Amino acid sequence: MFDAIGDNSCYFLPEEFDLFTVDTTMYVTVNGFSENTIHLVYDMMLNSIGIENVVIDLRCNGGGSLQGVLDLMTIITDSPIPLNIFNPQTETYEKQYIINSTPRALDVNFFVLTSEVTFSGGNLVASLVKDLDAGLLLGTPTSGGACAINLSVMPDGSIFVVSSNTVLYNMNDEIIEFGISPDILISEYIEYLTDFDFMSY
Repeated sequence: MFDAIGDNSCYFLPEEFDLFTVDTTMYVTVNGFSENTIHLVYDMMLNSIGIENVVIDLRCNGGGSLQGVLDLMTIITDSPIPLNIFNPQTETYEKQYIINSTPRALDVNFFVLTSEVTFSGGNLVASLVKDLDAGLLLGTPTSGGACAINLSVMPDGSIFVVSSNTVLYNMNDEIIEFGISPDILISEYIEYLTDFDFMSY
């Protein structure tokens, strides 16, 4: 993962997300997820006129808010979004589906770029896109991460960050903790998205 941070130029991330369009393709870079991800969703909707293809670059995405993940997924698909949660300690398994009350998915071709830096929330997006057949995953396998993070603040102000007991499974009841393989393996670094022929895939 640390090698991939350098290989994918992830040291200097200017923004949480970025968006630009060229001809009929929208290029979206998502470096993390937060409560601000919904603004990206609105920007994508506003800029979607005449768009046929959307490339979502998750190569430097280390994760973030689950709500941000769900916000992004609503622009990719109107299908119910599965969240399958397993607690190994209690051996309980909960299956639930998140349904957006207002359908807003774009009717376009989606391409999602992943790398070894794609982790946690980024890993979940890759898993959901693959589960729902909502787009084509390109790049290298993600680094996984499927446990919620808990913060504990001690009386002296120290903060401990630990993984929770729960882990996420895909629709085939397979744990996604150890990463998602892309549909098409592309190991060379794509420096300029506009120079890459995504439609050839």
